[in-house]
Amino acid sequence: MVLQPSRPFEDLPLYTILTAVSVRKAIERTTGIVPKIKWVNDIYIGNKKVCGILSEGVANPSKQTFDKIVIGIGLNFSMSSFPEEIQHKATSLFPDGHPTISRETLVGEIVRTFFEYENKDFLTDYKAHSFVLGKTVQFVKNGNFYEGKATDISPSGELIVDIGDGLISLNSGEISLTSIEF
Repeated sequence: MVLQPSRPFEDLPLYTILTAVSVRKAIERTTGIVPKIKWVNDIYIGNKKVCGILSEGVANPSKQTFDKIVIGIGLNFSMSSFPEEIQHKATSLFPDGHPTISRETLVGEIVRTFFEYENKDFLTDYKAHSFVLGKTVQFVKNGNFYEGKATDISPSGELIVDIGDGLISLNSGEISLTSIEF
């Protein structure tokens, strides 16, 4: 999707999180499958990744706005096999190769849901379908290794992790999530 929001930076929704909620909800609405969201931009069915989301913006620094937001959604729709190195961690929406809906139906529902949620509280839905919250996570931040319990997602989309002697807020630009207990 390519959006032209022309809104001040501080007035923009969290597009990656909004898109994750929209994809998750669209899958559920069209197939009955109830996926989970892995912070910040992945959709999982069971313990396997089915979708990844990337958002990029074209900023206009003089106006303090984004002129364009480009959102890419990579969704494994109907694949029955994966390369050996990712078989244990990847799946598709229809792994038997027999889709019950068309790609167009799913894309239409994703777009409809995106605009339905755009001006609503989508963070509550995001948290409700997170499989990271309440789990032990390991990550590297500023060159240091940490392990702790993911406890919340802030209004700005940061993952809050309790490492025992305090809380650490993570954003996608400064961490690499290295493992999750399922």
